[in-house]
Amino acid sequence: MLLKRLNRLHIKQKLILIITASTLSGLLLMIVGLTTYQQTAYRDQMQREIRILAEVISDRSNAAILFGDTELLTENLTSMRLHQAIILACIYDEHGEVIASSAPRYRPATCPKHTAANGFYDNALHWTQPIVVDGEVMGRLYVKSHLQLLQEEYNRYLFIGLSITALAVLGSFIVALFVQRLISSPILNLAHTAKAIANNEGDNIRASKTTDDEIGEMVDAFNLMLDVIQSRERELKEHQDNLEKTVDERTRKLKIANQELEAFSYSVSHDLKAPLRALDGFSQAIIEDYGDQLDPLGQNYLNRIRSASQRMEKLIESMLYLSRIGRQNINIKEVNISHISYKVLSLLHEGDPNRDIHTEVEPDIIVDADQALIEIVLNNLIGNAWKYTLKTEKPEIEIRKEQDYFYVRDNGAGFDMTYANKLFGAFQRLHKDQEFEGTGIGLATVARIVHRHGGEIWATAEPDKGATFYVRLPKQ
Repeated sequence: MLLKRLNRLHIKQKLILIITASTLSGLLLMIVGLTTYQQTAYRDQMQREIRILAEVISDRSNAAILFGDTELLTENLTSMRLHQAIILACIYDEHGEVIASSAPRYRPATCPKHTAANGFYDNALHWTQPIVVDGEVMGRLYVKSHLQLLQEEYNRYLFIGLSITALAVLGSFIVALFVQRLISSPILNLAHTAKAIANNEGDNIRASKTTDDEIGEMVDAFNLMLDVIQSRERELKEHQDNLEKTVDERTRKLKIANQELEAFSYSVSHDLKAPLRALDGFSQAIIEDYGDQLDPLGQNYLNRIRSASQRMEKLIESMLYLSRIGRQNINIKEVNISHISYKVLSLLHEGDPNRDIHTEVEPDIIVDADQALIEIVLNNLIGNAWKYTLKTEKPEIEIRKEQDYFYVRDNGAGFDMTYANKLFGAFQRLHKDQEFEGTGIGLATVARIVHRHGGEIWATAEPDKGATFYVRLPKQ
């Protein structure tokens, strides 16, 4: 959460925060170190002073404790009151009985029954010094000192340290304001320049270089990048202008070509088909009117003329049909392949009711396509499967969907995959007319329709084991 808030800050705010925080943390660590050191040093000094004082009083109390002079012992202890930190001093005899004590300076206190170990605890310094006479311990001196002076010294150092820290943080904040201007101003200048360029305020806008450091190098790189971009934009504009001219010219030529194609189609439809009809009609008339005057060879020649003219007319019709498919507008919507397949198979059964053929259609195969054009695709694919299973003992046709494509599979004549590259070419056939009739235009029409949808079509097959045609149409 804190990191997200810091990320929202401006760079100048981050710089101020970093410099100020670094100064503050450094000073705080220094203050903690110094105060800790000072407190430790003051404790050592205090302990050393009390130890020396206790040794002096112990030496002065040798004779008094030996002769039981309690007044002198009390006077010696009273002299310790000169040290401001001492709050209690007691002298014990060799049996541990209190024989002298000093009046407490700050609060009532009594001598403890047992002398404590030397050191700082219970918020005080405790010190026990033996009183030795001729190498024999005749008693003990116990001194208790408060730590108020130590705490006052610690508080004084802490106050001084915090005051210095506050002044240093204020100074670092002022320095940070100046530093952030040195760093953020060139960056802000870069940002304003980028916005001006984005708003198309001019092509000659460049960022101002104010420093020779890394930021200055970044400004130079930014300006160089602008030069390269604008140079490439000019080149792109020139290419675009040339491309538009090329497209316009090719569009004009394409319109002319389409007009010529339409004129050619009209000419084919009317000028070429009419002589073929005449050829077929007159050949039939000769057979009907003069057939008895011709020998079998002559009749065969006339029948072959009629058959060739009829085939030529079918080829012309197929060519015109393929041309119209290429120019037809496409209206994409959701189409149910299964429903169309049912209809195509039903019509094929009606046309050839004596065929016993097993068909399977997966329900609700949905694609995005032109309804009329996809019907042409299925008519050709299913019609081919129907035709090429004519000589199969137990014919089967299957229409299913897998992943993002659907397929039409049969167990008919199939074909050799060596010639698969000719499969979708116009007027290309992999079977002889004597085996299966056809013009070789159906699969070319299917491929053109699929490609106009932006899709793919491919096939797999094996001679006498059937063929499978796959169609993938993009989701639109």
